[in-house]
Amino acid sequence: MRYLFISIKKTIKMKNEKKMNSHLLGISYLTGLNLNFLTYFIIQHKLNIEAIYNKVVKMNISEKKTFICGIVGNEGNKIQKNIIKTFKN
Repeated sequence: MRYLFISIKKTIKMKNEKKMNSHLLGISYLTGLNLNFLTYFIIQHKLNIEAIYNKVVKMNISEKKTFICGIVGNEGNKIQKNIIKTFKN
């Protein structure tokens, strides 16, 4: 687990490392997504973690389901493209 956060720290620049870790854990907890997969997806597409966290906290269950399907679904699906476009750094 420690290695995961060290690698994330090198690739994603945020002012506060603890805040970044808590956002990742919060998104993982609220959506049920695997933490390793979620960090890989965020790093791969260079997404803004804070914006994703703030959006996921405000989502209802049906919106979370579509968010999860967009991330986990086939590469380049319509929902995934929308997520990447919305939360790109």
